Amino acid sequence: MNKTTIKIYKVFFMKYTNYINDTFCLFLCLKKDFEKTKQKQISGIVQNKYKLYFSLSLLLHNYKDLGE
Repeated sequence: MNKTTIKIYKVFFMKYTNYINDTFCLFLCLKKDFEKTKQKQISGIVQNKYKLYFSLSLLLHNYKDLGE
């Protein structure tokens, strides 16, 4: 990756940090409800949002490894 690409990723991560934090809290709350109700539709939505959180976390980790 070149520096321009890295900067774009950094801006993307910073822009969505609040959304990710809110989504992760939602994931934790709904996970408990899902274990009781077994609603697959809710679980699918939450899992997709958790995957976004995980992907961006990896992206930030890779960004730090590049020494920026």
